[in-house]
Amino acid sequence: MAVITASTQGIGFAIARRLALEGAAVVISSRKQKNVDEAVAKLKAEGLDVFGLACHVSFADQRANLIKSTIDVRIWKLPTLLLALLLHLVLTLAQENIQSWKDVINSSRAYYTHHISLDT
Repeated sequence: MAVITASTQGIGFAIARRLALEGAAVVISSRKQKNVDEAVAKLKAEGLDVFGLACHVSFADQRANLIKSTIDVRIWKLPTLLLALLLHLVLTLAQENIQSWKDVINSSRAYYTHHISLDT
């Protein structure tokens, strides 16, 4: 699973395409839905597993919606422990509490969750 912002053209699009070619389920995102729709159509035409949603990353509500929508659409592709970590991160980001964010990143729970999810 890869959520890539600014991924409707240029380097962002190339990264999204490559990850999808490697087998990742990819979420395309950019500020304008029209650009998202066009990028998703190009990648789906190649038979790649992509989903797209407009998101202006400067706005907390749009970031939270991007992650929530990703979870709603792609939940079946995420290992359970990774999903739990992702939900915790979304709640932290939505509150925009920087210290909590740093605590999550630096916690052993996040470290072990990451490694366990890679083993599944």
